[in-house]
Amino acid sequence: MRRPTVCLLLIAICLAMPLSSCGPPPPTPPTATPVPPTPTSPPTATTALLMVVNHCGTPFYFTVAGSMYEVPGNGSVPIQLAPGQHTDTVSKPGFSDINETIYVEAGRIYTYPITCEVT
Repeated sequence: MRRPTVCLLLIAICLAMPLSSCGPPPPTPPTATPVPPTPTSPPTATTALLMVVNHCGTPFYFTVAGSMYEVPGNGSVPIQLAPGQHTDTVSKPGFSDINETIYVEAGRIYTYPITCEVT
């Protein structure tokens, strides 16, 4: 008769234990690692530096001087440009393309902030 009592006692103990103690501990969540800033080359005497800054929260594409760049959400992309006039296009799914003309001078740094209006 001792045997059923021992089994009942073990069952009662197992039922009283939380499920989390029945298996291995959960894995430790990954630790966020800060992303180092993108190194920015200063403009040379023959180029201009255009910093395209994304304030939309999600990525978009920026096309200028025949090259397309993906600008990360709330990030920026440095672009070296030849001096003079350039036509650029901002493309983002769900929004109309924006086409503008910019003029840059050699040896200068330009900031080009892009915001997405909510309508």
